[in-house]
Amino acid sequence: MSVSYDVKFWDTRRIGDTSKGRWRVRWAVDGRERAKSFSTKELADGFLTGLKEAARGRQPFDPDTGLPVTAKEPAAAPPPSLYQHARAYTDMKWTGLAATSRRSIAEALATIIMVTFTPDPGRPGDSLLSRALFGWAFNPATADRAVPPAISAALEWAEAASPPVTVLADPAILRSILNACARTASGQPAAATTQRRKRSVLHNLAGYAVEQGHLTVNPVSQLKWKAPAVAEAVDRRVVISPAQARGLLAAVRAQGARGQRMEAFYACLYYAALRPSEAVALTEADCSLPDAGWGRIDLAVSEPRAGRSWTDTGTTRQAKSLKHRPDGDIRPVPIPPVLVNLLRLHIKEHGTAPDGRLFRTARGRPLQDSAISAVWQAARAGALTTAQHASPLGRRPYDLRHYADGWVMRPAAVVGLAGAAALMLSSA
Repeated sequence: MSVSYDVKFWDTRRIGDTSKGRWRVRWAVDGRERAKSFSTKELADGFLTGLKEAARGRQPFDPDTGLPVTAKEPAAAPPPSLYQHARAYTDMKWTGLAATSRRSIAEALATIIMVTFTPDPGRPGDSLLSRALFGWAFNPATADRAVPPAISAALEWAEAASPPVTVLADPAILRSILNACARTASGQPAAATTQRRKRSVLHNLAGYAVEQGHLTVNPVSQLKWKAPAVAEAVDRRVVISPAQARGLLAAVRAQGARGQRMEAFYACLYYAALRPSEAVALTEADCSLPDAGWGRIDLAVSEPRAGRSWTDTGTTRQAKSLKHRPDGDIRPVPIPPVLVNLLRLHIKEHGTAPDGRLFRTARGRPLQDSAISAVWQAARAGALTTAQHASPLGRRPYDLRHYADGWVMRPAAVVGLAGAAALMLSSA
């Protein structure tokens, strides 16, 4: 279609002399005259004003119709695929997250996306597809890394096979996703905390789609789904008595140099109710260790293990604020004389790292979860009876911190220790 900016106008004129006369508008486009009549002067003037405004706005005219060319609204862009949206969501969240949270979100997104893929002869195996999504698609830190060919092919398939993000508005799809979030990779029921965490990621993912204009409402909020209850009470069967604790710590120390370096570490979990990630980050400056009597630990940071792919430093651990506390908050923990003495002995025998860290390997590296678990399991095998070893008693190093809960439930004869344990529990 040809257009022209050569437009000429005449004043409106009345046609006929009777009261029923009409009003005519004359104009020309590219030298071709046009005319249009109206029943009133107001209508004619309004039409002429519209033509003049279009000309003043440098809007092109069609010589064939004599009218301004109306710009067509651009076609609405199709919504992104759910895969693309999930990657954008990951990029948006990455910087402000702790390394462990990054890993948790990637795990949840991989579960969510896998459900939306339909059967296809060229679909990669579930194991490969899951690894590609978890370790690469939803980990922005891998953007500059060379992608293995098998992973690259799986990601290309995922991008092509992913449905649009609007699929989240389908209640049947949402229920399928939530059902998948309720199961482990082996098909067993997932822990209640895992189900809640993955459901939260799904809710936030859909909320981000609303924010971006891909959905009008958050469909996860509209779906009736009851999250499983999370147990709050400590299982009394895991709580270790003081006599058992002394035997287990002795069994840790009996494992040679590695055990001797870790004896006070487990003691911190038992007597101070520290989390393993908090004890790993403990420094001498955090400890007040008098020559006699009770001391104090001022916890400032935690260093949970996330893996090198998820931290900003490229190390397996990354410092973060204490759990459920804002950045910079400190949790003071009173510690009994037995732990004060163990920490003083540890510093005397092993010193500290250059940064003041108390617990490290013989090579000066931070303790790893695998070593923490291995030494503890060897101690259980050496210090507990066959029946106790088969029971939940102190099965995980983390169970040591439930000593505080355990003493609250014990007879009042140990009121001194119970009071200290209760204080530790309230501080935690």
